[in-house]
Amino acid sequence: MLRWLSTSRVPWDKRLAPDALRATLLNAAESIVGTSANVGSWTPLPTLLRQIESNYNKVHDARLPYRPSAGPDPAHDLADLGIGRASATMTRRANTSILTLGHVVVPGKRMKERVVVSTGFVVMEGNLAVTCLHTFEEIYPVVPSEKDQPSLVVATTSDGTVYPVVEIQSCLRELDLVLLRLGPPILQPSIPPLPLVPLAVSPFPTPTGSRVFAYQLESRSDDLSLWQSCSVVGYKDQIGREAKTGTYDFLAELTVSATVSPGSSGGPIVDEHGAVVGVIRGNVLSRSQGTHCGFATPAERIFEMFKFPVDIEK
Repeated sequence: MLRWLSTSRVPWDKRLAPDALRATLLNAAESIVGTSANVGSWTPLPTLLRQIESNYNKVHDARLPYRPSAGPDPAHDLADLGIGRASATMTRRANTSILTLGHVVVPGKRMKERVVVSTGFVVMEGNLAVTCLHTFEEIYPVVPSEKDQPSLVVATTSDGTVYPVVEIQSCLRELDLVLLRLGPPILQPSIPPLPLVPLAVSPFPTPTGSRVFAYQLESRSDDLSLWQSCSVVGYKDQIGREAKTGTYDFLAELTVSATVSPGSSGGPIVDEHGAVVGVIRGNVLSRSQGTHCGFATPAERIFEMFKFPVDIEK
C-alpha cells in the first residue's frame, strides 16, 4: 500500500447519464491506448500513483496568481459560468475551465473495465489543474500492473476535447487535493479545441452565511443548472472541531447547505464574484443542520501547493 493512501465529454446542452458518461470516458481511454501514434503521450495510472507518493506535500515552483475580481480574462464572472441563467448553457470560453476526469482501467484479459469519475478545474496556464485525491484512492485497489493491462486518467472539456493526465505535481493528503498537469490534447472535436482557461482562486475564506455556487456534474434540477446555489454553513479544523474565519483557526473543511451530485468531487465552489472558494469533496451529515450537506476543502489551501507570496493581479 502506498503511504499516502488512507485505506470525450459532450457539450453542456447534451448532458450524459452516469452510465453514458462512463462509457464516453472509457471509449476515449481505449482510443488513446489503442493508437500507436499516441505511444509516449500518456502516463500509465500506476506511474501517476507513484508520483502522488513521491510528490506528497511538494511545493510547485510557480506562484499561483490571485485575481481579486473574476474579470473577463482569464477568470470568469457569474454570467460566463452560466450562473443565474435559465439553462445550463455556458460560454465556449468558460467550457474549458472545468474538466471531467475519468480514472480508467481499460478492459483486458485479467479484469473488466473500471471507470471512476470525478471533476477538476484549471488553475494556471501550462495545463495545471486541481482535483481531489480520494478518487485516486478509490481506483487504486483495482489498478493492474502496466505489463498486464493499460490504465490511465483522461480529462475532457465540454467541447469534446480529451487530454491525458501526464503528471502529478503535488498532493495534500489531509486536504484531499491533487495538482496535476495535462498533456496536449489527443482526441479533438471537428473544430479546433479552445485553450484551457484558468479559474480565479481566492486565498480568503468566505464568511459563514455567504451565498456560493457549487458545481454539479449531474443535473438534478428542472432548469438543468450546472450550479447549485447554496450558503456557507461553517468550517472545521483538521481534527473536526468548529473553526471560524477571521481568527487563527486552521480551516480544513468548508460545509455548504446543498448536497453535491456523484462525480462532482474535485469540482469548484465559487463565490458571487466567480472566484473559487472551495474544492468539492462529498457529502456529510451535519448535526447542526440535521441533514446532509456538501463539504469541501477551502480554496485558500490550494495555495499551499505553490510558492508564497501570492501574486495579486489587479
